[in-house]
Amino acid sequence: MLIILIVTGISAGAFASVFPGSTQASPCDVSNAFANTSDPYLNAHAQDFAAMSHFVEDPNGQTGTFNGSCCTGLMQINTGNLRNPDICGCTRAEYGAMSPQQQIDVYAKYVNVSFANDPSVQTLKNMQANGQTLGGHQVDTETVIACMQMGTGNCAAAIKNGCSSTALGQGGDNHVNVCTMGDKARLAMQNNPNTFANCSNAVCANNGPGDFPTTTGLASNAPTADQANIVVSPSQV
Repeated sequence: MLIILIVTGISAGAFASVFPGSTQASPCDVSNAFANTSDPYLNAHAQDFAAMSHFVEDPNGQTGTFNGSCCTGLMQINTGNLRNPDICGCTRAEYGAMSPQQQIDVYAKYVNVSFANDPSVQTLKNMQANGQTLGGHQVDTETVIACMQMGTGNCAAAIKNGCSSTALGQGGDNHVNVCTMGDKARLAMQNNPNTFANCSNAVCANNGPGDFPTTTGLASNAPTADQANIVVSPSQV
């Protein structure tokens, strides 16, 4: 049985319900859950995924949020995907009663099962790396996440038609497509820069050897002597 009728921004004015056993999750709770899950990409972009949850999919921050038609939880997973034993093998009510960490662990399985052999995500990642746009929209991590949210069929259609439509069957859900969903999350992050400022998985400043960027090799980013955590004399080397 569903209780607590509420209105959310999940789907442009759609009514939603909250399942019994739901847990309230702050943006940091969601970000930490992504940081602690098993998928490296989700770990590396924990705050981006949490932003999609907080600003777009489930602004109420309830694990038990049901959008009234298809989807449940912090990342609004489709009922059909929840029933898949390789993803959850659960009902939406059972999923809605899970903890934030349990839900995000299920989401990691959804991403791995749904996109393991699908080229859409990789196409967008390549476009991001090359600084390309899609239909005039910026392509970045939020776009990639939106692809995962919209599903393989919608994502592929949006890439093919350059995000020119939000209609069903043309890459959208009659409200958003991959590009506009990514835009919405990105803009919300820019307008709310302190949302994740106090999260335990916040990105640290480069202030020691272990924190220096390694993309171009540690030698080219070596800290100065006064920045090093361990100092040895020549005789100790």
